[in-house]
Order: sequence, then structure tokens, then C-alpha cells
Amino acid sequence: MSGTARPARRLAHALLVVVTLIAVVTTGGTLPAGAAEATGAAEAAGAAGWRLTFSTDFSGSSLPTRCGTYSGEYPGGASYWLDDEVSVSGGLLRVGIQRREHAGRQYTSGGVTCYGLPQTYGKYEWRAKVPLGRGIDSYATLWPTTSAPNQAAFVEILAAPGAEVMAVTNEYGSGRARGRINGRYSDAFHTYAMEWTPTRFRLLVDGVQRFDSPHAATVTRTIGFSTVSGDEFAGLPDAATILPAEFQVDWLRVYAYVAGAAPTPGATTATSKAAPPQASRTARAAATATPPGAAVSASQPPPGTDSLAAVNRAGRFTPGGTPWAWWAVGALAVVLAGGVLRVLRRRRG
Repeated sequence: MSGTARPARRLAHALLVVVTLIAVVTTGGTLPAGAAEATGAAEAAGAAGWRLTFSTDFSGSSLPTRCGTYSGEYPGGASYWLDDEVSVSGGLLRVGIQRREHAGRQYTSGGVTCYGLPQTYGKYEWRAKVPLGRGIDSYATLWPTTSAPNQAAFVEILAAPGAEVMAVTNEYGSGRARGRINGRYSDAFHTYAMEWTPTRFRLLVDGVQRFDSPHAATVTRTIGFSTVSGDEFAGLPDAATILPAEFQVDWLRVYAYVAGAAPTPGATTATSKAAPPQASRTARAAATATPPGAAVSASQPPPGTDSLAAVNRAGRFTPGGTPWAWWAVGALAVVLAGGVLRVLRRRRG
């Protein structure tokens, strides 16, 4: 290959990148369909990825059509789930708990399950704030859509003043892994992400890995949120606990797992109500601590709408018309100009 052919090929590649980025900018930040599909295929071939299948920012005054409430007693504690403890307002899902006697229980609380989002493997990300107070267990769960035993996952937060703790449980049929992580969870909204693949289950908080288990459930599951009280993990509220209280969820994203050929996410229409998540919730107070990891979650879409309009055909969020694209084009243009000058100098020499 001649001395000028190799730089020329590099320049051609750089020019292609520049042209592509210009197309991104001029089309509002979204890659053309062919380029998007090629990018998605390259990502899937290189490593496990995620494809957004559901997104809600809980706008309006009702639950998304794929989610619903459930009611009934919580056998492990002192609360009773009632539909009216769940509401949507001010851009938040509000899962309440209060001192109110019902059916022999001292407290009523709320429970939500997204029955219309069943899938095997995936990523579940939400932004939430838990209430401060002893005796309130605010949790998210991946619950089996069948009667398969020991196949659930829980992220439970007990924000007792001065002793806030998150308990993570990963059940995988033949066993379970548990973690107990101290931290601050009630001070502000935090972003949580459960990543579930065929070989791993892990939890990230604000982009930092806090729990990692080399085991995975293999059944179809769906996500839900709830509050309970009076079990062996939470205990009972004391005189300092302010009730009513709310577990507030700002937004929710659900992703399908992608590795080569993505598994079928499952049906996308709501099914009849199943039994509320209430089993396999024992002995988590004795879980051993899992030290924080250093892994950082990939950038995900900010709160938007219930539609997937902000996601391109490759399943990637692309913020349209943002300054980063112009900076990228400028930087690559400088590189390209430098390459041209080097080629011209070589030709003159």
C-alpha cells in the first residue's frame, strides 16, 4: 500500500463519521434508520444491551394502562393493602401507608403491579423517594407471573432515622442471594436499576453498583411497588414516625434484554389480577452486607412521556439538537483538517 493510500483511507473513515454526525444534528439528533440499526447490531454483537419497551413519568391522574393496584391482607405484617392507598398526581406515583384499622390490621398501605409488562430478563429503572420513619418498608419487586416458587426479587428500603438500610433479595429457584446496604435513601429522589440477565442479577443506585449476584431467575416476571409494615424487617412504626406517608416514584423505564437475538418480552396487554406479592419475604434482616462496586450505569433517558417517541429504531435514546453533537462535529472537523495537511505535506516532500 502506498504512503498516501493509508492516510487517505483514514481520512475517508473520518469523513464518513463527520457526515454521519452532521446528519444527526440536522435531523434533530436521531440517526437515520439504517445507521441506527447498524449501530444497534454492533452493540448487540459486542455485549449485552437493553431495548426500551416501556416508559412512564406518571403524568395525569391515573396509573398507566399496563399497571394496576391490588388489595388484601399482608400475611407477614400488620398492614392491609387497599386500592385507595395508590394515587397518581403531580407527576408522581404515590404509594401510601397510614394508621387506619381495616380487617383487623392496624395500618393500610398500597400496592402496584404492572401486570401488562411480563418478560424474562431485562432492566428495570426507576427514580423514587422513600418516606423517613421507622416501621415503613418501601419496596420494588420483580414478581413471577406464574406460581413458580422462589423466583422473585426485592429491593426493600427501611428509612429509620439514623439507620437507613436497603435489603436486596435475588431468588433463583434453587436458592437466594441477599445483601444489606446502609445509606441515605430518604433525603432525596434516587435512581435505582435492577439488571437481570441469564447469568447475573445486580442493583445500581444512582449509577453505582451496590449488589451483584451470579445467579438469575428464569421465569417471566413483572415489576411492582408497595409499602408494608409490621414484618420482621420493618417492625412497627413508633411515636416519631409521621403518618400518613408516601413512597413516591417519579418515573419508570422497562427494558428488554438484548444479546444477539433478544428474548421475547412477552405479552404487552394487561392480564387479570394475580395474587399480591406477599411470599418469600422472610429473614432479610439477617442478610450480609454487599460492598459497593464501581460499575456505572449507562446513560438513560430523562423523564419523558408514556410514549417511546424519544427512542430511535436501535432502542437508544438520542437527545435531539443538543450541543454535544456540535462539539463532536467541530472536534472531528479539526482532526480531518489536520489529516489533510499531513497528506499535503507528504506529497510536497
